[in-house]
Amino acid sequence: MSGRLAILGAGGHGRVVADAAAVGGWDQIAFFDDHVASAQGTLAALLDSLNEFDGVIVAIGANRFRRRAALHLATRQAPMVNILHPSAVISPSARLGTGVFAAPLAVAGPNAEIGDGAILNTSSSVDHDARIGHYVHIAPGAHLSGAVFMGTGVWIGVGSSVRETVAIGDWTMVGAGSVVVRNLPARCIAYGNPARYRRDLSEEELEC
Repeated sequence: MSGRLAILGAGGHGRVVADAAAVGGWDQIAFFDDHVASAQGTLAALLDSLNEFDGVIVAIGANRFRRRAALHLATRQAPMVNILHPSAVISPSARLGTGVFAAPLAVAGPNAEIGDGAILNTSSSVDHDARIGHYVHIAPGAHLSGAVFMGTGVWIGVGSSVRETVAIGDWTMVGAGSVVVRNLPARCIAYGNPARYRRDLSEEELEC
């Protein structure tokens, strides 16, 4: 797709999204960020100039911050778009929400459901019939088997694997290299092989 794209988030993840967007045909890309001096403007500046862009995507790796920003943009009717790298393999029967990012070599299998603002990072895979909630982040090299269920805001660490039919509750974080073979509750940290519940997330961590 060609046109003018606004990316909210000018950090490392923002640059990854910009590369995918450029390869995918967006010919004008502008960064907005409240904390990066090289960005073309702040969130407030983006909100004031939404009518100048054909598409907007939030490129913030942290799930809660990405959700907060996306919901704020939605109240202003921002033209949210998905950015899917041309090398990503998305089944024709997969269902994608809005603001989804699929990095190089990411895979979403038949009848997979990917929620709003989800990130399928580099070389990650989501197999058939999986249901991935809003603002989930599947880190590079992580693999989800068929019919997995993930609630809102789940984080699956680099190189982790999730067995078929496993369910993971909202906002749970799974550490890098973990192997998840049984259900995990909401709002906790789990890791290991097999992955085990370690502790609940604190209210302060849930606000990060």
